[in-house]
Amino acid sequence: MFPKSELRQHIINLAQQILTDIVEEPEDHVFDHIPMTEADYPFIAVAECFEENTSTSTRTLVRDNFIIHVFNYWEKTTETEKIIYELSKAIYENENSGTWIWSVTDCKSEYTGEYDKEFNMYLGHAVLDITLENS
Repeated sequence: MFPKSELRQHIINLAQQILTDIVEEPEDHVFDHIPMTEADYPFIAVAECFEENTSTSTRTLVRDNFIIHVFNYWEKTTETEKIIYELSKAIYENENSGTWIWSVTDCKSEYTGEYDKEFNMYLGHAVLDITLENS
């Protein structure tokens, strides 16, 4: 398995573990994309990934930047912020994705409200922008 794919699956597994105390079937609340159809809240989308490879004389270094989205009901702001905090903490603490060992080099989060026209309601939308390098 190549680095980006292995790391994405690792983050998906961590996200499912984070949601086990919040929803009954966490695997139905974590996606590798932002769903285009109705999804149950809260949900996590391990969406965009930007990869940069740098070759040295002895190996190739990989840097992956993942944009992770958490959507939830607006009234559950505290729960959404807790999910994003627990997920970033889990990524920091679980650096081994299998074949690869990663270290976090940058991590930012932002929480905003978003209006869903289709369902005529406000949603909480948290974004975790996290960059990891293989070590």
